[in-house]
Amino acid sequence: MTKVNGKEHLRSLSALLDAMGYKGLLIIIDELERIMEEPRLRRRKSYTILRELIDNVDGENGMRSSCLYAVAPPGQFESAKGFIEVDALASRIQAPILAEGQIDIMGSIVDLDAAPLSVAHQVDLAKNIRALHSRAREWDAEQSLDDAKLISIVNDINSRKVVSRLRVREICIQLVAALEVASANA
Repeated sequence: MTKVNGKEHLRSLSALLDAMGYKGLLIIIDELERIMEEPRLRRRKSYTILRELIDNVDGENGMRSSCLYAVAPPGQFESAKGFIEVDALASRIQAPILAEGQIDIMGSIVDLDAAPLSVAHQVDLAKNIRALHSRAREWDAEQSLDDAKLISIVNDINSRKVVSRLRVREICIQLVAALEVASANA
């Protein structure tokens, strides 16, 4: 598969999902920091592909109803081997300059450490994960983990994080583990 037909395949996939009645396509990329360990040419190529993905999820020039979620540590934004190595990518993902203490939660870059989820949002996230797990495993997860149990799990995770703020990843891992145990015992 080449870069050109790869983009065309993603456009076609998003159009197919749209035609089938799905709400969209979510592309999740984790561990982008590994790119910094690659040789210079491979890094630049990877960053260029990432920039092209960003450009193509706009609904106009590329994929319909698509969202790209990429996870990167703060160092990826500051290191000479990070995103700034490719100007075109850096210009697309730079965080807006806001007044002290303000957070742009709708921006292209959201610092989850600076904008942690409220407990209510964590519970909403837990409910959505439960719904996805139910569908993926074809079982009624709500019978085993009702809303009260989800709230209890979220509160338990938060109570153990007194020193540092809760990260989204931690709640996802803990909840999926609880769902796996519950589904195995259902």
